[in-house]
Amino acid sequence: MNSQTGSRDLNEDTLREQIHLAMKQLPTMQAASFIVALVLAFSVRDSVPHANIYAWILMVLAVVVSRIVHYLRFLRVRDQLFAGRYWKNICLVLVFLSGIVWGLSAFIIFPVGNPGLIALFVLVMASLSAATTVSHSSIRLAPTAWAGPAMLLYAVRCAMEGGEAGYTLSGLIVLYLFTVLRYSFIHHDTITSAIALKFENLGLLEEVRKTQDILETRVEERTAELRHSNESLIREMGERELAEAALRAGEERYRELVKHANSIVVRWNANGVITFVNEFAQRFFGYAEEELVGKNVMGTIVALVSREGVDLEKMIQGIWHNLRVFERNENENLRKNGERVWISWTNQPIFSKSGELVELLSIGQDITERKRAEDALRESEKKYRLLADNVSDVIFTMDFNLQLTYVSPSAERSYGWTAEELQAFHPSDYMTPASAKLVSEMLAYELALQGSPEA
Repeated sequence: MNSQTGSRDLNEDTLREQIHLAMKQLPTMQAASFIVALVLAFSVRDSVPHANIYAWILMVLAVVVSRIVHYLRFLRVRDQLFAGRYWKNICLVLVFLSGIVWGLSAFIIFPVGNPGLIALFVLVMASLSAATTVSHSSIRLAPTAWAGPAMLLYAVRCAMEGGEAGYTLSGLIVLYLFTVLRYSFIHHDTITSAIALKFENLGLLEEVRKTQDILETRVEERTAELRHSNESLIREMGERELAEAALRAGEERYRELVKHANSIVVRWNANGVITFVNEFAQRFFGYAEEELVGKNVMGTIVALVSREGVDLEKMIQGIWHNLRVFERNENENLRKNGERVWISWTNQPIFSKSGELVELLSIGQDITERKRAEDALRESEKKYRLLADNVSDVIFTMDFNLQLTYVSPSAERSYGWTAEELQAFHPSDYMTPASAKLVSEMLAYELALQGSPEA
């Protein structure tokens, strides 16, 4: 049922378009035909009674006016879903009457006995038939409705002239009429096919637009999912501007901020293949975008083995299998120039609509300097402890409450207590009140000179 309705609607649309095409040519054709009628009338002014000329000109004028009125009425409804069959029938009737009027010129103003003017009249009628075929072929039978009566009446009139010339001309007119009508049907079928194809293409275009709308809706839904997944990550990163923009602006603004964020942003799949890197990451690692996207993280931004001998490839695989464990991790990374750097990563999953984990969004901060400072501090502490543990003098540290926080091993040789025992003592256990007061005053004085640690 839907198929039949759709086919009927397509036929109606095609018919309306056919009428549109025919109507576009109508004013020009009517103006030209009236001018041609005046020329023919003028050419026989000396051989045909003027009453006949005036009568025929008035008939042509009546046809022209009726067709112009028909055209003006059509202008009012052309942008609406008008009844195509009604307008087609009116057009066929008017075209048929026009053909009869022009055919009657063979009897009303025909230049009897003047071969030159007869040839002119026949040539004009043939030209008008051809023009009508071109301008009216979009409406089936319209060229036939005009050329049929017009040319047949001329064929009859030429035959009535008799003689070899009359009969020959009559036969040629019939043959020409057959050829023109055959061409009009072929032309009509071509136009109809083109119009139908146009509407089919419009239908396909509409389907494409609907599909595009569906895809855009899905993209928006997917974008909303990604935005929701990344909100917590963005807050933890402290990218306040990025978070506000992601909530306030659209996805395009969000992508622009990610692209230009002062953080390393990388997306990669289960095979370790990088699918996105922002500009900051490109500058940080020293690669162009095309050098990273589509490449594996191993061997590009992650070395196979760290300088401490850690298997980083196994760690990368572990991130996918133990995402909770590796939601935050610090590991050594690799720049294009071979420099090893440390990055603190926050990893967030990206799921498909079916709930399948498809990618990880990793956002990193460079902590190389912090790592170097920590290494330097550990090395310094190691050297300090090595020195303190091996000198003969007693070395100790205390907090602002005069509680011992470190005592060198040499204290046991001097006092008989181990370092752990001395650290457990209360200040009053190893200081006289006077000594405790003196030490407190010295600490207060030093703090006054250097400033409070809370300042």
